[in-house]
Amino acid sequence: MCDHSDKANDGTTSRQLEPGRYVARETTAPSSYAKAPDFTFTIVANTDLVLTLQHQLAGTLVVNTQNRAALVLTGACYELWTKLSNGKKGVLVAKACDMESTDSSSKLDGSTKLRVLPAGQYLLVQSFAMGGYTRGADSTVTVLGGSTTTVVVINDKP
Repeated sequence: MCDHSDKANDGTTSRQLEPGRYVARETTAPSSYAKAPDFTFTIVANTDLVLTLQHQLAGTLVVNTQNRAALVLTGACYELWTKLSNGKKGVLVAKACDMESTDSSSKLDGSTKLRVLPAGQYLLVQSFAMGGYTRGADSTVTVLGGSTTTVVVINDKP
């Protein structure tokens, strides 16, 4: 159901549900905000339950790919993962390749844009490197809500 499902576009919506356990998933967040994480809730008979989603401003991560001589390398692909306490990959959050940005200005330019990200610390993994180059090392990146974070990934010749 959407905000306007109850015939009022006012930031709230209501629906009667049978008693039981449910999982709430936001499918579309307000413009410039990241989607709220999924959460579980329980409906008890003859009781009203009010749920409030806490939205945070979305961030953008721009990954520029180059070699050690600062030559721009095109066509790279990246994955962004949550980072577990042991430093390993958790859950895949986003993935994109050079020229797959979500805006109409996309071009093959060595810059990969991952948009509408929740603020937080992530593990950036290069999943594909330009022919003749090795993938860059995995790195920890921090995305800030409401801003753009830019990182450079270096690819070497084998």
